[in-house]
Amino acid sequence: MLTHQLGPSNGDASWSSYYNDEYATTTPCIQIGMTRQQVTNIIGGSGRVVSESQILHIHTVMIIYQGRFWSPKSATLTFYNGLL
Repeated sequence: MLTHQLGPSNGDASWSSYYNDEYATTTPCIQIGMTRQQVTNIIGGSGRVVSESQILHIHTVMIIYQGRFWSPKSATLTFYNGLL
């Protein structure tokens, strides 16, 4: 189960109103510490790299995963040295 839920940044609604327990308990969960390949396997697509940087020994990749077809839903995930 996800430990962090995404919600509005303006504080108009509580975090719990964005949580769908039925969906969360019937699908594999993306968790902190997963590799990009593990996340890709769960989501079903590789996403699109929107940012990538290397500073000293830290490699950072930010990927946006779009909803299927014309869905407005998306998630942006950041991987540090290959881990979420």
